[in-house]
Amino acid sequence: MSRELAVWHSQKAISEKEAADVYQMLYEQQQIPSVQHVDVYAFYNELTARYPDLDTLTDEEIEASPWASCFDRSGYHVIMFMLEQRADEVVPVILELAEMYGLVCFDAQTNKVHLPSNLGQVAADPVRQRLHGFNN
Repeated sequence: MSRELAVWHSQKAISEKEAADVYQMLYEQQQIPSVQHVDVYAFYNELTARYPDLDTLTDEEIEASPWASCFDRSGYHVIMFMLEQRADEVVPVILELAEMYGLVCFDAQTNKVHLPSNLGQVAADPVRQRLHGFNN
């Protein structure tokens, strides 16, 4: 079993629903932006310096890799498929690097979006606030 995380460049904070929609679009390779983002490239380079992508490894090295398959990537995003038993080791590194490079990180198993601090938070829906008793 594998665990999937994706990172991508965003200019604004997005909700979990929006992140899930972007992830699905990227996963299905629909409308992938052709623009190259230096932060995505830097994220990929630093991550693969720690945990090389499978397509660069020998058969012997693959056994020690945390990856379940090769990355799906463009200049806009990276989707990583890691072995579930290595997730506790690798996920914190991915989150740290995504924060460092200002990238959105989406966990496809939990549908949770991790926004970098430079984007702030998504504005709360006023209808949801009223339903849940949050009045400002």
